[in-house]
Amino acid sequence: MRIKRVVAGILVLLLCVAAVSCNAGGGKTDPETESLAETLSGELPFAADFQIVYPTVAADSLMEAIADLREAYRESTGAEIGLKNDFFASDETPYEIVVGATNRSASAGLTVLKRHEYLIRAIRTDTGIKLLVGGADESA
Repeated sequence: MRIKRVVAGILVLLLCVAAVSCNAGGGKTDPETESLAETLSGELPFAADFQIVYPTVAADSLMEAIADLREAYRESTGAEIGLKNDFFASDETPYEIVVGATNRSASAGLTVLKRHEYLIRAIRTDTGIKLLVGGADESA
């Protein structure tokens, strides 16, 4: 059930991306999402530019949550999102939704989590944006 919560968190994050792109008129930003807005400020990629990256060895529950995320992403953006595991570190792309403990540098943020904690973070890199979603354990 906690995986469903993570999926819901991802969807909220994606909706924040849409809200940021619609907030070009200079309106006020909610303090809770201000740092996310700052991270994602500037030109945003087309929805189809993102890919979901998951660990090579992933639990069935994680794969089910990723399938739910792909469906929700398609319904909300009209775009199909790519899906790949992290087997080859060299195939990293500029726009990724990194789910779980992968070989991507964005996953390093998960090492500080304690039991039952989870994290949803947007990271701007030199080449693009990484959305990190993960938990300390299966219960997160």
